[in-house]
Amino acid sequence: MSDTIKVTQMTLQTPSKNDYLMGVNSYPMSVRYTVESLQNVLSDPWRRFESTAFYFSPTKIRISNDYTKYFITGTKLKVVQNSATKYFYVLSSQYTAGNTYINIFGGTSYVLENAAITSLNLSYSAAEFSYLNYTPTWSATGAISLGNGVLVGRVSITGNTCTTLIKFALGSTTNVGTSTNWKFSLPIPSSSNTIHTLGTAIARDLSASTFYSYTPFILNNAVDIQYFVRNSIDTNYGISYNTPFTWATSDQLLINITYEI
Repeated sequence: MSDTIKVTQMTLQTPSKNDYLMGVNSYPMSVRYTVESLQNVLSDPWRRFESTAFYFSPTKIRISNDYTKYFITGTKLKVVQNSATKYFYVLSSQYTAGNTYINIFGGTSYVLENAAITSLNLSYSAAEFSYLNYTPTWSATGAISLGNGVLVGRVSITGNTCTTLIKFALGSTTNVGTSTNWKFSLPIPSSSNTIHTLGTAIARDLSASTFYSYTPFILNNAVDIQYFVRNSIDTNYGISYNTPFTWATSDQLLINITYEI
C-alpha cells in the first residue's frame, strides 16, 4: 500500500498562511487545503515562512506584524541570500512598533548580509545542521598572545540550552607570560536565571604525557568561562601559566559545557 496521503478540494475557512508552522496540534479547526500529497510535508523538517523577511542587522531579521510565537529560542533557520543558503539559530524575538525582530546566531559559520532574503525556512527539530563555529576570546590577568596557537569553538543550541566546545592549543609563538585567571569567552551569555552550570575540561601536558581533569563552572549572566576546579580542596579556581603545569608548545585545554541561555 502506498504511503502517500492525498487530500483534494476540502474548502473551508482559510487560515493564516503561516499557521501550519507550529505543527499539527496548532492547526485551526477550520482550514482550507488543496493538497496533492502530504508525504513531503511529513518527511521534510523545514517549513517555509511565507511572509517577507528583511535584513535589519548582521544579527537581526525584521518581519512585519507579530510572528514571535514562531521564532522561539532554539528555532533553526535556513535563509537564502544571493543564492547562498545559510543557517542560524534564533536566540529571541520581540514585537515592537508593528514588526517582529528576530535575534539570530550564526557564529563564524554564517553571516547575514545587507541583502534581500529570498527564502526563510524554519525547523523545530534537528535538521541539516547542529554545530556552528565560533571564535572564543582568550583573556587573562597579565600579558598574553595567541601567536600561532589554536583557539576554536563549536556551538549547538537546543531550546534554551547552549552546548559549547572549545579547543585551545599552544603554538611555538604563543605567549602565556606569567598570566593568571585565564578566561575563555562564551558564544552567548548565560541566562540571568542560571544558578550555576558545571562542565568538563581536560588540560594536556604533552611533554609529560599527562592529563588533568577539571570542572569548569559558570554563574548567571556569565560571558566567560573563568572558574576551573580540579578537586574538592582546590582553592585556586583557575588556570594560569603554571597551573596545573607550566604551559608549553602543543599543550592543550579542551572544554565542554552546556548551559541555559
